[in-house]
Amino acid sequence: MTRAAALLCLLAGCHTPPTSEKTSCATVFNAPLADAPTHWPTPGGQLLDADEIARLNRRNKTRKFGFRDNLAPEIVDAKRVHDELEERFTWLRARLQDGRFIEARAPDYQTAETLARAAAPADEVRVVHTETTLWCVPLTSGLYKPPVDEDFDRNRCSGVHPGEIVRVMRRGDSDWLYVHTGHAVGWITSAAVTPPLPAAQARDFRDRTPRAVVTSDGIQVKGGPVLRMGTSFPKLSGDTLLLPTPDGLKALAAPDGWVTGHLPFTRSRLFGLVLAQLGRAYGWGGYRGNRDCSRLIMDVFASTGLRLSRHSSYQSKSGGTIVSLKGKTDDEKHAAIGEAGARGVVLLYMPGHIMLYLGEAGGKPYVVSSLSEYLRPCGEGAEQVMRVDRVAVHDLELGRHTSKTAFIERLTRMAVFGP
Repeated sequence: MTRAAALLCLLAGCHTPPTSEKTSCATVFNAPLADAPTHWPTPGGQLLDADEIARLNRRNKTRKFGFRDNLAPEIVDAKRVHDELEERFTWLRARLQDGRFIEARAPDYQTAETLARAAAPADEVRVVHTETTLWCVPLTSGLYKPPVDEDFDRNRCSGVHPGEIVRVMRRGDSDWLYVHTGHAVGWITSAAVTPPLPAAQARDFRDRTPRAVVTSDGIQVKGGPVLRMGTSFPKLSGDTLLLPTPDGLKALAAPDGWVTGHLPFTRSRLFGLVLAQLGRAYGWGGYRGNRDCSRLIMDVFASTGLRLSRHSSYQSKSGGTIVSLKGKTDDEKHAAIGEAGARGVVLLYMPGHIMLYLGEAGGKPYVVSSLSEYLRPCGEGAEQVMRVDRVAVHDLELGRHTSKTAFIERLTRMAVFGP
């Protein structure tokens, strides 16, 4: 067993089992999952029309951490920006001081906080032209929970896709920009965004119709960006779109990977988009350009014009109907999920993770999610880390008979989108 695996086994409570059990308790990478259907019936037609989506978007903007209009004047309010920064500093410092987080290279965090405090107020609008990281503080050396796992840098607040508009609120040294993306706030570098645009031009870029809605990943535009699923751009004529480049917005040809207009909000469209991502790597906070659970859901729903929060907890409060699952038995949850799934599209939430419900097979409810890991028993009193690290279809029994319990036992809420 490697030293890292031995440490994980110790933390999981393996203690001193026989040698064979020590070996079986090692972390399993690229962990297999039980066979699950990847084709699901999608009964019914459109569940939400354009007006209903617009109403949900307006309502969700009023909720904490909801998707915001980052071109609105209040975004750059000096007190709001100051309080937002201080809240983040306080949160991070507390975790560094009590050991919940550790620095990859001390004293980088203090240097980053000093830079952020000294950053000058700004008010610029730019567009991302290259997939980039939104850092929680202007620091790239990493903040981690012990023991360090480089896949989980807690300073990664999100990934930002080409085509996303950012509102610059502070400008720091070394080209660091403090920005609001609409779904999150954090720091990027100026190399990833266009030069500043007039606000009216940025609003036109965001709102002009018809729109080209990107439905797949990795569409390389000659002379332009690599397009990501869930983004949209003004459609000019034929296959020509208005796209961001390092020099500004340009008319460029993008021959495939998009459709004109937002997709209808149907099970068929949503399931098709998310299942096309099966096997794609998991990426905490956009690590290596990949998606975590909430970014996957956010991008799939954005293809229909529905703007969700970046945070899984708040995504689960964004439906037309919100159902608490706290205090319910597994059977009661199973029944409630089935009833909700018959009415609309369902997001299932357990603290720290969001999943899209697909349906039932063999008497079990199945979901799809971008999943990092789960636990399973690996001997008397011991637990084994199963690293999935990809988008996968799975049931809700993962974690049964471990300290974290089964996914279905951990469910606390679901959001239902539909009539």
